[in-house]
Amino acid sequence: MRTIFLKVIAVLWIILGVIWLFRPESFRSYVRKKIFKKYRRLTFILLLITGGFLLSFFRFSFVAAKLVALLGLIVIIKALFLLNRKFSENLSRYIEKIPIFYIRVASLLLIGIGISIFLTF
Repeated sequence: MRTIFLKVIAVLWIILGVIWLFRPESFRSYVRKKIFKKYRRLTFILLLITGGFLLSFFRFSFVAAKLVALLGLIVIIKALFLLNRKFSENLSRYIEKIPIFYIRVASLLLIGIGISIFLTF
C-alpha cells in the first residue's frame, strides 16, 4: 500500500515538473495563490503533513531517501516561515523576480526527484 502511495506522489511531482518546465508562469501564479491570507492556514497544515511524510524517509538507507527526507525538513521550515505575513509578502515579491531559467531548472530537479522515487519503489 505504501509503495502505491509513493508512486502516486512521484507521478504528481513528475507532472508538476513537466507543467512548470513548459509553463513557468503557472508556477508563479500557483505560489501567488498560496500566499493569500485565506489560504495561509490551509497551506501551513498541508506543508506540515507533507513535510512529516517526507521526513519519514530517514529510516531508509539509500541516498535518494535521505535527499527526500532533507526536502521534507525544508518544507517544514518553509511552513513555519509562511505563517509570518511580512515573510509571505517578501516571498511573493521574490518569486516575481526569479528568472524563468531558474524555474525551469527547479522543475527539472522536481522531475528528477519524482523519477528517482518512482524507480526506487
